[in-house]
Amino acid sequence: MQQGYYTQIDNLVHFRLRITMTAKDGATTGNIQIAGFPVAAAAGSNGFHLFAVGVENVTQQASRTQFVARLSASGTSIDLMESGSNVTLSASPVSNLNATSSFYVTGTYAVASPT
Repeated sequence: MQQGYYTQIDNLVHFRLRITMTAKDGATTGNIQIAGFPVAAAAGSNGFHLFAVGVENVTQQASRTQFVARLSASGTSIDLMESGSNVTLSASPVSNLNATSSFYVTGTYAVASPT
């Protein structure tokens, strides 16, 4: 299941999305990324935007206790990141997924100019 909604008002995009996996290809490698945002984020913005994220059926790396979604400047995809107390923010690897993982992300980000 994939659902996503967005509204652009001037140079701000407000969005929410939900993705629920129905299968996992064991050969997939890399880090968890959700691509296809309809409007690129503004350049600058101190390098990135962070958003609230909820997950189900996703394993966390050792010493990690929370997830955050990160959209890079000028980007159209978000990376799922993990953090915790006294550990560096790091990308969540695809190996942490299972066949029924779900993601819920909501947020607002700046874009270069209104369309």
